[in-house]
Amino acid sequence: MPSQYTRDEWAATLMVSGLSGEVSRGDLLSLFEVYGTINSIFRGKCSQGFAFVTFEDDSGVSEARRELNGYRFKGCTFDVRPAR
Repeated sequence: MPSQYTRDEWAATLMVSGLSGEVSRGDLLSLFEVYGTINSIFRGKCSQGFAFVTFEDDSGVSEARRELNGYRFKGCTFDVRPAR
């Protein structure tokens, strides 16, 4: 994740791990945009199995985490946590 993120961007960012190579940025956008406007998605290399999802603000972050942590999708189980 870029080091130039501001404190507000960190507060509005979730790390999603446990992803298979079949989960695309488009898939993540479709799943997470239900909880708010997405500013960016950084997808690690497929073999690394993680992504950072940054919302426009932190208003939907808690709900997205609560609803999508443990979510099963394309053969994997999401582990959704606040970005650090």
